[in-house]
Amino acid sequence: MKKTLLFLSIFFIGCQNVEFRRLSFKPDASKNIKKERHVAENKPKRKPGSNTYKAASKKRVLGAKSSQEYDLRNTIVQQTKSFVGVPYQYGGKTPNDGFDCSGLVSYVFGLSGMDLTGSSASQALKGKQIALKDVKIGDLVFFGNNVRVTHVAIVESVKADKLYVLHSTSSRGVIRSEIRNSKYWMDRYLHCQDFVSTHIYEDIALD
Repeated sequence: MKKTLLFLSIFFIGCQNVEFRRLSFKPDASKNIKKERHVAENKPKRKPGSNTYKAASKKRVLGAKSSQEYDLRNTIVQQTKSFVGVPYQYGGKTPNDGFDCSGLVSYVFGLSGMDLTGSSASQALKGKQIALKDVKIGDLVFFGNNVRVTHVAIVESVKADKLYVLHSTSSRGVIRSEIRNSKYWMDRYLHCQDFVSTHIYEDIALD
């Protein structure tokens, strides 16, 4: 009997020790809560209307005054890019026939309801003349010599030290070129024209 009581006492004390150890090593819930709170507080917060904010920033970078102008400039560039690879054709004005430089400009701008028909020399007289440093996508860059305009290109991308255009060249057809660091093109550079802004804002004013 005494042996039985002694065994039960030892068993009871052992169970208490196990339970005590389990309770002693129980994770501190308060630390987990603090950790989660710290992560939540330091997690980057998304600004309300962040998509709108990004779109607005993009427009400011491009110098567009309105969403209409931004959309039109972007449309011109995307449509022109779709014709990269079309062969050169003197006097060509459609993708089926091929393009010369002014034919490409005339066709692409015509898709957006803008009249830029004629040679590159006549296109150079339309819109508003701007400095090379102020160009935006969709603007026109003209090349030639001191006597006359011989070539036109559409601005595709403006970067800090690079300027990319889309144009139809007699040797390679419609291509993308970087001109700011090209001696060949900068030696022939004449001026730039902003026809998009004129089309949007002056036409609205006239209406």
